[in-house]
Amino acid sequence: MKCFKLLTLITAVCLSQISMAQKPDKNSDKPVTISGTVMNATQMPVSGAVFYIDNVKTAYITKSDGSYKIKVSPSAFKLKVISSEFGTAETLIDGQTKINFTLGGKEGDMAKSGAAEEEVSDTDSEKSERPKARKMNTYNDIYQMIRAEVSGVVVSGRSIQIQQGHSFFGSSTPLFVINGVIVNSIDNVNPLEVKSIKVLKGSQAAIYGVRGSNGVISIDLINGTEKKNNIKMKKTLLLFVLLSVCAFTVSYGQKANKKTEITGTITDINQKPVSGATIFIDNQSTGKTSNSKGVYKVKVSPGAKTVSVMTVSGNLTELPIDGKSVVNFSLKINSQADSNQQKNKAGEEDVNIGYGTVKQKDLLTNVSKIDGKDTKYESYRTIYDMLKGKPGVQVTGTSIKIQGASSFQSGTEPLLVVDGVVVSTLEGIQPNMVKSIQVLKGSSASIYGSRGANGVILIDLIQGEKK
Repeated sequence: MKCFKLLTLITAVCLSQISMAQKPDKNSDKPVTISGTVMNATQMPVSGAVFYIDNVKTAYITKSDGSYKIKVSPSAFKLKVISSEFGTAETLIDGQTKINFTLGGKEGDMAKSGAAEEEVSDTDSEKSERPKARKMNTYNDIYQMIRAEVSGVVVSGRSIQIQQGHSFFGSSTPLFVINGVIVNSIDNVNPLEVKSIKVLKGSQAAIYGVRGSNGVISIDLINGTEKKNNIKMKKTLLLFVLLSVCAFTVSYGQKANKKTEITGTITDINQKPVSGATIFIDNQSTGKTSNSKGVYKVKVSPGAKTVSVMTVSGNLTELPIDGKSVVNFSLKINSQADSNQQKNKAGEEDVNIGYGTVKQKDLLTNVSKIDGKDTKYESYRTIYDMLKGKPGVQVTGTSIKIQGASSFQSGTEPLLVVDGVVVSTLEGIQPNMVKSIQVLKGSSASIYGSRGANGVILIDLIQGEKK
């Protein structure tokens, strides 16, 4: 769900950025004042220098101290100053309001250069190739683009005039041609779709007859194939971004939920390995035990806090995980003595076989007994969990089978006896209600006759006053 929300947010941002690039905000038409000084190479003021805005001559000139102050449109792109004595210099406006110039040409050079710039042959044509994508995004409309990119053209708002020498082709608008087709207006042309712009004058515009007498502005747009490729490229880029974010999110989620392995060694007071110890994580049994060398391995979730071990004698020891991958236990018990004590205790233990009690060592067949008061069973959820893993007992769900019991009946379920009463099910008996469980088979179960042929499970519950 988090991944989906993140992808939705990124998609919205990407689409918003593309939309903003295609539909730039309109700037205010309020003129901007630019001031500064014009100096020569020796840092003496240059007076009488003429200013050009986007290659169009203005009436602004520098004062005797070389200072100037002019007003330009917010969409103005380039500012140039020409002195017949000291040369020329130009710069991009780029939002600046203070621009200083230093001129260093030889006397007379720029006078010739300026004259050559103003005298354009009737057979010449001006052409502007498609600007860089970064530059195109700075234009609010096609008129601002023509003003900045095409020389010999005067643009005022949405009015265009083509300059011829020191004059203009009357006051009429030139002829507009888009992809070879004459159109009445270029208002809807998006600068992002412009491939090139040509200005035709004189003989170059003669092909259009009288309609080209005021000059021709010919605009070539990106063709359908190029537009489709651009759209395809944007979609591919967007898809790549989304897939990258999705892959990162999924990878991060998997990494965050990945289980880690904890291992360690369990030793007794004499540094001898303790085998058969049960491993608990956060007081929940993992079903894992230590091997003959006292080594254990268990996988844990990232949020696990403690690992505990319980020996066969019921000794429980707990240690914090704290992000460690190796947790060793040094128990204050003698595992050998504990093992012998358990064996002796098991042999002397009284076993209830239905018609009395006998010592376990005196039985011809083994009787498995579960002590319900053992703390290791506190974490078990059902009575069936207590029976799992006992020697000679198979538990599948709620089905129980005692191995080695010969059946004279069609069924394989053992006889169930709770507090001396034969029952049909163990449902409803919780582990914390159990005092002990004994598993009988063979001669130990003979008191129950043929009913005990599949074995007998005897359960003693804790008395009410003890509960």
